[in-house]
Amino acid sequence: MDFTGERFIPDADPDSELEMEHLLRYQAVVGLAAGKAVLDAASGEGYGSALIAGQAREVVGLDVDPQAVAQAQVKYPRPNLAFVRGSVERLPFPDARFDLVVSFETIEHVHPEAQEAFLVEIKRVLRPGGLLVMSTPDRRLYSDRPGYRNQFHLREFYRQEFDDFLHRWFSEVRLWEQTAVLAYVLATGREKTLRQALPAPGGEALELRGKYMVAVCSDVPQSDMELGYLALDRENHYQRKVERVVALQDEIEDKNKHIFIVLRDIEYCQRTVEELELRLAAREEELAATKTSGEALRSELAGIKAELATWQRRAEEGERLRAELNHIRGTRGFRFLQLVYRLKARLGR
Repeated sequence: MDFTGERFIPDADPDSELEMEHLLRYQAVVGLAAGKAVLDAASGEGYGSALIAGQAREVVGLDVDPQAVAQAQVKYPRPNLAFVRGSVERLPFPDARFDLVVSFETIEHVHPEAQEAFLVEIKRVLRPGGLLVMSTPDRRLYSDRPGYRNQFHLREFYRQEFDDFLHRWFSEVRLWEQTAVLAYVLATGREKTLRQALPAPGGEALELRGKYMVAVCSDVPQSDMELGYLALDRENHYQRKVERVVALQDEIEDKNKHIFIVLRDIEYCQRTVEELELRLAAREEELAATKTSGEALRSELAGIKAELATWQRRAEEGERLRAELNHIRGTRGFRFLQLVYRLKARLGR
């Protein structure tokens, strides 16, 4: 499968941060899956289903894309792992089939009616006391705050909306927050290990707000459950991203110097064209008044026109470069890099 931005594909996705975010969610539920029958709804490329299958009794990965299902079957052959084609609106399984259903970054990809149908189907295929672990972006942090729109998302949830939506189907709902703090964390803020690693003043629960929400749902109490997980950025993805930003900033500085030179040349071309136009007008008046030395003046006039045409072409090239400059300045990447540059300048003080 080719990476289009709709689903994460290991080794094909250029965004290492996205890779960390997706793997973290699956790694966090491996312990919950031990010895259980698990449904991975919208399994995509299959990497997450294969990860869970290392501990689960049985894993079924379901996806609507036949190409994804076919490739996953070939790529991840395990006796306790199967991949099937199907829609989340109508799960092709009997009632009470699974102990655990996981579905990460799926529900926002379908319209509201399908979201309702999906939860009905999850309740149907879960055994009594079974768990649902579902993640979705927090609209406020994922879309509203950065002014970003994901073309593949049909309906995103605010945190309270997501909590209310899940409580309509499950009596017990606990939300974890996933965010990046130079490591990738899945936590409520109350886990003992994370409170030791990320101490808060007075020992109270950490105030974590994550870009993604991961909910664990059931109809039985979950008071003893520990889902929290912390994955360190061992490959220095964050540092490489910072280095890339700095490199782009240097590139922008070089382009700014080039743009300054181009603008200076454009202004020179414009002044020269104006001067030539004045000279041409004066020569034409002189020619009309004297009508002498006609051939010599015509020859000189032709030369002036040729020179004028050359400068006009340069002026047109200058205008094209100016338009290109305006386009560059109007891109989101340029504005972002300008912001990074200003932040770097402030930090340098």
